[in-house]
Amino acid sequence: MSGKLNIGLFGLGTVGCGVVELLSSLSQELERRYGVSLNLKRIVVRNLDKPRAIEIDRSLLTDDPRQILDDRDIDIVVEVMGGISPAREYILEALRRKKHVITANKAVIAKKGPELLRQSIKSDRFLGFRASVTGLLDIFERLSTSISIQSLVGVLNGTSNYILTEMEKQARELPEILAQAQALGYAEEDPSLDIDGYDTADKVAVLCLLAFASPVRREQIYTEGIRQITQQDIQFAGDLGYRIKLLGIARLHREKLEVRVHPCLVSKDKALARLEGVENGLQIYDELRGQGGFTAPGAGKYPAAYAIIYDLVNVITGKPVYFPDKLSRLPLLKMNEVKSEYYLRVGALNQPGVLEKIAGVFRRYDINIMSVFQPKESRGERGEIIPLAVIVDRASEGGFQRAVSRLRRLEVIHGPVSIIRVEESLW
Repeated sequence: MSGKLNIGLFGLGTVGCGVVELLSSLSQELERRYGVSLNLKRIVVRNLDKPRAIEIDRSLLTDDPRQILDDRDIDIVVEVMGGISPAREYILEALRRKKHVITANKAVIAKKGPELLRQSIKSDRFLGFRASVTGLLDIFERLSTSISIQSLVGVLNGTSNYILTEMEKQARELPEILAQAQALGYAEEDPSLDIDGYDTADKVAVLCLLAFASPVRREQIYTEGIRQITQQDIQFAGDLGYRIKLLGIARLHREKLEVRVHPCLVSKDKALARLEGVENGLQIYDELRGQGGFTAPGAGKYPAAYAIIYDLVNVITGKPVYFPDKLSRLPLLKMNEVKSEYYLRVGALNQPGVLEKIAGVFRRYDINIMSVFQPKESRGERGEIIPLAVIVDRASEGGFQRAVSRLRRLEVIHGPVSIIRVEESLW
């Protein structure tokens, strides 16, 4: 491909600004290498008068999507506005009008990926979505060209990883660190997508499309965020030899798919535990090709923007999107059937026989207690409520939750019960 390609951009938020900056700084090098000039012709925004984080030629801005969709001279549509609608409609129409589409929108790929893929094939146009899993560029080829992947486990949200890292480093509670992340631009004003696990669930759904050729709806994915993680949990985990990470997990069990998102205790000597700040990481187990790992920055404007530039290069060079041609929905393993080890923190009455009563509850459900931990500084007077951490052996989610329900009813247990699963399958 040679000559000039015109680009229409939907959205000028954090990622959109990154795309504009990278196009400006890299355009000469792209033209030198590939003989193609990339011209940003139009940008659709919701509010024309909103202050922008970058200097922008106002003549490029419009609030009318038809100025991109109806413009026959626009060859490539880049969508970074987020959300399902109207993003889905814009992407579909752009593909129908024979425009290539590149998106950073993991929600629309997670929910509408098969539909968008079918239209891209029908229109014979490129549908790029590397930016939907932020900076992990190289995983697309690895995942979609293998037919023997058994599991994916990853830290897939840079904002949550930054918060958990800084809670540990600064010994401060989550709301304080969240405010810090927002000030730095790592977290949105409404941080729920990040800290409630929904962004990670969207990314896991995209990865399942690639690795297992199986669509998974986000609402089907067991999703638990980090709001409930306290400084006490961070400290207890560290004392026990772990760090807390928000993990996205997908595993193949014969003909069933296990998919879940939640915080986990990860041993400090594991690679995912060592990810700091906004770093993302993914571990893959491939039955034929063995283990593989990828890491990359996962928050801020440049990781996603660079992934979009990567897809633009693929449009220029005519490289196809790596995506299974046929998709079939695998049945999901019920969360109650999932097996794990567990960390449990309770407030317990400081009196003789308490540990025996706790052990009795777990024994009733055939669950083995592996260790009990109580910091020296928390050992109060008799009759006081003291924090106690328990690690229990591998058990089904259903059985463990029934045991916890019974544990909560003990007269020696007071206050909330904190539960974090322990992920021991990592390397």
